[in-house]
Amino acid sequence: MQQWYGVSYGNGNDGVSHFSPNILVFTDDPWTLARAAMIFEWKDKVWANENVDLDHNGDEMVSATIYEGPDGETEFGAAYMIVEVFAVNESEYNCIKYDSIYEAFDKETYEIVQTGIDT
Repeated sequence: MQQWYGVSYGNGNDGVSHFSPNILVFTDDPWTLARAAMIFEWKDKVWANENVDLDHNGDEMVSATIYEGPDGETEFGAAYMIVEVFAVNESEYNCIKYDSIYEAFDKETYEIVQTGIDT
């Protein structure tokens, strides 16, 4: 079932805000959304796709985490980057909204996610 999801970025030190998502996306696939949202942020999208760890916390949230950057960097010993995707009521947020994953991210990101490369 398609619904609105908030996408928030953070790290293992500062956390991720569910009160102020960066964007909203309408989709029925929060797992692909989480992976795409993470990969989109990296210059080396293939590396990011190979190093992202996906997990869920209940039925309504998916987390994508990269624990260490390409050179082993962390956020003071915590995860380098986290993206959380969580179900929202779209009318409660004033941020950029996309009607699909395809609109939210570039073609390269979507193609990498669709190749089936998995960690």
